Amino acid sequence: MSVVLFSPYIFSAEEGKYVEFSAKSGGSYNTAFVIPFPQHTLSNNDTLMLTQGDKIVEFSAESVLLWPESDSIRSLLIKVPKGITANAEYRLDWSSPKQQSIKTFNDDVVLVIGIELPRNWLANILYAPLLVDDRKIDNWFDNAYLNFSSFVTDEEKISASKRKIPTLDTPSPWLYDRPFTLYQLYLKTGDESIKVEAQRAAQFYLGNINNDGYFTLKKGADLKYLTSQGLLMDYIFNPRASIRNVIEKFYQNSLVWPTQYKLSTRFWTERHLSIALAAAINYWELTSSKQAKQRINDLISGTMSSLYMYSDKQSGCVAHHRGAHEGGKAKDLVCSPWMNALLTAQLWRYYQLTGDVSSKQLIKAFTNQVINNGTYIAKGNHIAGLTIPYYLSFFEPSIYQDDNPWSDMHHACDVAGMVATGTYLAKIDNENIDNNFLMLDKLLTTCKRSMGLKKNSSVWLIYPLRKFNWWFNGNGNLNWLLQQSGYYSK
Repeated sequence: MSVVLFSPYIFSAEEGKYVEFSAKSGGSYNTAFVIPFPQHTLSNNDTLMLTQGDKIVEFSAESVLLWPESDSIRSLLIKVPKGITANAEYRLDWSSPKQQSIKTFNDDVVLVIGIELPRNWLANILYAPLLVDDRKIDNWFDNAYLNFSSFVTDEEKISASKRKIPTLDTPSPWLYDRPFTLYQLYLKTGDESIKVEAQRAAQFYLGNINNDGYFTLKKGADLKYLTSQGLLMDYIFNPRASIRNVIEKFYQNSLVWPTQYKLSTRFWTERHLSIALAAAINYWELTSSKQAKQRINDLISGTMSSLYMYSDKQSGCVAHHRGAHEGGKAKDLVCSPWMNALLTAQLWRYYQLTGDVSSKQLIKAFTNQVINNGTYIAKGNHIAGLTIPYYLSFFEPSIYQDDNPWSDMHHACDVAGMVATGTYLAKIDNENIDNNFLMLDKLLTTCKRSMGLKKNSSVWLIYPLRKFNWWFNGNGNLNWLLQQSGYYSK
């Protein structure tokens, strides 16, 4: 059965310094729970008060995590010594700063209960709003996100599928960060059952990381399986030292990836660059480490330096040898639009956290590459005329050019998300975005077609399972980006 999301009201911190919530379960003593906070909402020096109706509740508070390089609290642990009542309504208020800071969480073992927070609150605790307040918008993409999740979290349906889909005890479903993709959906919907699935995914993933910091379901030290943004989200809701340790190990393991591509590099892809960048950002968000931030800036500046270093015939991406990307000795210069979309998701959140100009320039460059050279028109029955993003975009005609629209079309959604991000950034820079809108029309049409959506569909089969992650992981803000850029009002 299909589920439809309804347009929400968007939270504004200016409307009052408080949040209301209810407890999913109760406890007679020593009850603890976590509240995540949007950036610039709660200061580490604010005064707190917890109430249930007219009753003031005794409690203590600890700051689990700050937004990086700030005194803005991102995750707050509340401990109530006399317990709380299941399904009762509570309210946390905060007011002008006091002299003494909120105590810092020290990674003690603590069992937290779940609380139900307003959906409009949850939708604002990431890097940009996950929802838009406009009932005129056709929410087909977010509805697909929700409905496909019902399949990828149902192990019985997965096992029973005639498609012989690799199950969750195999490595591939964990590519592109399954835990984060589910956590992000929880933040968009407020659905506690999805939060449970996200926590299960994070726990399973964490339990399959070995002492060296690698994913045990995949043989060898494979960097692309080290995705820790979902673990960072899990730490926000359920803090424990084991997560901090793994995020640090991922960061240390990712340091093998070079900050800049050179023609002598034997293996290089934009996907691996995105993993290395994400590992550094996640560790920086967790610790505010100066070394991690320097690593982030080095990776971004290295990418900027490589944009036009090896070819001036196709701007907007890092030209690299096909042999470095696919294996072999081919020297043909290529870049990958869909892998640039993975990279864009990391650049976008770093830009939102810091205002980094180079991140913005890279996203706009990748977007322009797609508009100018990154797509082709499909031929053949059923898909003729669709605009398809290249799997590999070649700089010159090549014997290795082997377009497969039936496969390539399944990256239209993630590439559309990248173009939407670039369009929004061009919009705020007062640049002409008419061609961006034309490309968005085409890519979103292909995206919808690639999902196989039919009116009143009751079947939401998606395979391979990792496609759920690459379609939706970097597209949590898609409708907000389209709305803010003026796409819906063009």
